Amino acid sequence: MKKHHLKPEEVIYIGDSSGDIIISKKLGVKVVLIKEKFKYNQLLKKLEADFVFGSICELPHNVKDLES
Repeated sequence: MKKHHLKPEEVIYIGDSSGDIIISKKLGVKVVLIKEKFKYNQLLKKLEADFVFGSICELPHNVKDLES
């Protein structure tokens, strides 16, 4: 974010790494969790991702559809 002069509200993290999700949330970045290979349901709830999809194929074609 620093390198590209972006604000947290201008960034969306998409992934399945719990460590990256935790850091993204701490930075104020919206998080899309891809839970295809995510096996720990208790941790899944605890991560409090803004959006959860079963696979990358389920992501909307337009990022604007993720805006709340």
